[in-house]
Amino acid sequence: MTVTQQGVKAENETYMLTSNTNNIVKGNATFNVTTVNPAATQTFEAANGSVIVMASRFANQLELDNYVVTSIYNSITAKQDIMITSTLSGDQSDLSFSWTESGTTALDGVTPQAILDPASFKKMHDGSNGNVEIATLELSGTTGTGTIYVQVGFRTFIVAVEGGDTAEEVADKVFGEIGVNGVNGYTAVNNGNGTITFTSADHDDVEDLTVLVTN
Repeated sequence: MTVTQQGVKAENETYMLTSNTNNIVKGNATFNVTTVNPAATQTFEAANGSVIVMASRFANQLELDNYVVTSIYNSITAKQDIMITSTLSGDQSDLSFSWTESGTTALDGVTPQAILDPASFKKMHDGSNGNVEIATLELSGTTGTGTIYVQVGFRTFIVAVEGGDTAEEVADKVFGEIGVNGVNGYTAVNNGNGTITFTSADHDDVEDLTVLVTN
């Protein structure tokens, strides 16, 4: 068995936006958000409180077609990280994201600050479709009549062969037992030249398929 193409995990486009460091502010923050790809304009408020809480409320209200918005407190930076992840795999058109905010003031003489860091929006990584894993089993002709055992992954297929069978004929008989969907997570194809190709269903670097042929 030869792995002819290593699987590569499909990636979704991901962007990040962070809050400023945590301070207490008063007043409801009003956010006006404009995006391109998808094109949308949204206005909503986050009730007064800490910067971290208000940033989280911002994330909970933000809705973008084909994107999932999540937020989590980053204890290292003492900021709220807002992740915007495409639900579509592959390299997508870049998300253009801008906003304005108003309505909050300093509390107890603390210098007023924005809830969101205006310079923080950035693309974390591009999307990619990835590759499936492809492996090829090459069979040989026989010199005698008997039975061969083809162990593919966790399954064993029992195949009767005759003396003088060519590699193509052996492959036909093996494929007749395995079938297209006989190996979980893989699709099998008889290439008609003494080889059988197995293609994984996942776009990822999966554990190598193990094949053992004995007689």
